[in-house]
Amino acid sequence: MRIYYLHGYNNEKGESHRLLRQAIAAYLCNGDSEELTFSDLSGADESPGAELKAKEYVCRLKVGKQGKPYITGFVPFSISHSSNTWAVLFSREECGLDIQYPRRADAAGISARFFAPEDAAYIAEHEQEFFRLWARRESLVKAAGTSAAESDVPSVLPESVYYRDCNYLIRDVLIPGAPELSAAICLLQNDSENQQ
Repeated sequence: MRIYYLHGYNNEKGESHRLLRQAIAAYLCNGDSEELTFSDLSGADESPGAELKAKEYVCRLKVGKQGKPYITGFVPFSISHSSNTWAVLFSREECGLDIQYPRRADAAGISARFFAPEDAAYIAEHEQEFFRLWARRESLVKAAGTSAAESDVPSVLPESVYYRDCNYLIRDVLIPGAPELSAAICLLQNDSENQQ
């Protein structure tokens, strides 16, 4: 799996599609990897063939349930942005990525209303962990293709979570150049992993 990111994202019209195209071209050039790797898109210069293929894929971009983007015939991916950082995760399994810069928020109120009771209790004692758990929760609902407003989302404190008849693995990740950024990935565990 690979994560591509850019600090300096300004959310202009079409910028996310342009960055996705760049990331797909980089992914096609580098191939798939078993390990989690990071690649910064700021200086990406991909081969013309990969860029043409990436444009073709982006042209086939569709939006599924709950607004999750996908491309038929391409690997699953998840996009997130917060403030000036944009990132995308590519994986062989269904996946979710979420990034959150800290900002003013009613952590106790939001967690009491939307988070699992054990997560809300944890945040009540560790308010500084709110955005980390928010990123973990968002990555899970993105991987599952559900909504953040769902009331049945389980606790995201453990690394392995059972949700909607599937097992998911949630991990916190550090994106280079952004130590204050909370980031999490969630991966659907395939059947062979579930039986181990």
